[in-house]
Amino acid sequence: MSSLHRGFLDDCEKEQLQFSGAIQSHGAIIILSKGFELTHYSENFLGFTGLDPYDFAESVLSKTLLPALFSYSNTVGYRSELYSALDTDKGGFDLIITRGAENELILEFFKHQLDAPKWVLPPGFKDISDLSSLQSLREQLVSWIAEVTGFERVMYYQFLEGGDGEVIAEVSKVASRGSYLGLRFPASDIPLIARQLYLKNPWRVISDAKAESNGLLGQTRADLTYSDLRSVSPVHAIYMQNMGDRSSLSFPISAGQELDALISCHSHESRTLPLKRLSEIKEVVNEFNRLLRNTITTHRVRLVDEIAYNTNQMLKSLEVMHEQESQWQYFSDWLLKEFDVDAVVWSHQQLSLSAGLPFEQPLIEQLEGWFRSHCNELVFYKDRIRELISADLLTHIAGAAGLRIRMKNGTNAHLFLLRIEQVDEVIWGGNPNKPVEYHDGVLGIAPRQSFGKWIEKRLGYSRAWESATRLRLLRLRDELQRSSNRNISWFSVDGSQHE
Repeated sequence: MSSLHRGFLDDCEKEQLQFSGAIQSHGAIIILSKGFELTHYSENFLGFTGLDPYDFAESVLSKTLLPALFSYSNTVGYRSELYSALDTDKGGFDLIITRGAENELILEFFKHQLDAPKWVLPPGFKDISDLSSLQSLREQLVSWIAEVTGFERVMYYQFLEGGDGEVIAEVSKVASRGSYLGLRFPASDIPLIARQLYLKNPWRVISDAKAESNGLLGQTRADLTYSDLRSVSPVHAIYMQNMGDRSSLSFPISAGQELDALISCHSHESRTLPLKRLSEIKEVVNEFNRLLRNTITTHRVRLVDEIAYNTNQMLKSLEVMHEQESQWQYFSDWLLKEFDVDAVVWSHQQLSLSAGLPFEQPLIEQLEGWFRSHCNELVFYKDRIRELISADLLTHIAGAAGLRIRMKNGTNAHLFLLRIEQVDEVIWGGNPNKPVEYHDGVLGIAPRQSFGKWIEKRLGYSRAWESATRLRLLRLRDELQRSSNRNISWFSVDGSQHE
């Protein structure tokens, strides 16, 4: 990663998005303390709702909403969506009430809308039986969301390890605007701080990236982590405009505690959807997400069982062999095939065994030194090891995976799986090494202007490791750890044999 790119990403991560102190213009907001006292309100509240914020807090609130608020959940992030909750001289309003990070209540007001694209039944997700069927279902979900939102472009944006993202499904209604399908985008486009906010909210709406925001008035700094109306980062507003987009809508897809993907909708015009329509889409996305997690969990269980079975069958075969050479040959052949690698190495004290393509011995010494001194994990895998070894070491090995096993005598043995360099092409949405292309005179940083297809020839990388590599390595380690009492000559009980 270039220093320019790294600096841009660092600046993005430092931006405290939840403390922007402003909201978007398509709604208004008041915040009440846990004692139901008004602490903050948006500067557009009177003009948008026709209500004085203090009068509303003291009279209208106490008469109409306060009984419900007393029974409101104390769980941070808990929210309720009320349709046609209020009528004023300015019209009808929908209301979202959310329990904030400091136990406050966030009340957000939106014009009650009736105009929305025709509703159609969502696709059925009961047939998510395995990972191979997921892509078809993702495409069905994206097509359905495009239909019921009316947005011009809808993408399934899959996050990759390291934070980069790739568009793996897309509907684009305007052919002249091109396609992002298959393009990769750098982590700086959606930095970690933004991904964490996506996880905490059911959707993110940006109604108009060009619109001025409205300040939030109050004596303290308000935390808008759980606010639908939180203002748009100036950097992201420019990013959207550079893409030709004026409004966006995103729904998070989670895997455990991490953001796995985004369903991201874009339009070159300013637009919002009725709160009820957003809620209806959210329910469908939640159902897809629940079934997706169940499928992934089932797949992982099957994978663990398969790894354990295959490893145990291999170890049983080793036990009937009496020569170290035969045992190592069988084991190494199994590893080369099972993990699709080019070379394997077993290293323990004075014993070193290898198989597969030849490589430079200092490579293992340096990998082992890094593993001991700089990696606290039991396993690792990298498709680029150049930063782990000396620049003076010339080698055709580019990727490595490894695991460490605690032997009975208290020493560590290491198993390394190696892959050779493979020149690869990555198709990016714009040059990822040029996120800053101009200085706008205000922000000091701004995102790149071009998102056209940009092909990078990657040197110094191996074939990418599969997504289940960590799980497979950990399971292999567990089985090998248990096998220290088996009759395997080079894998001795006390670590002293053959040394």
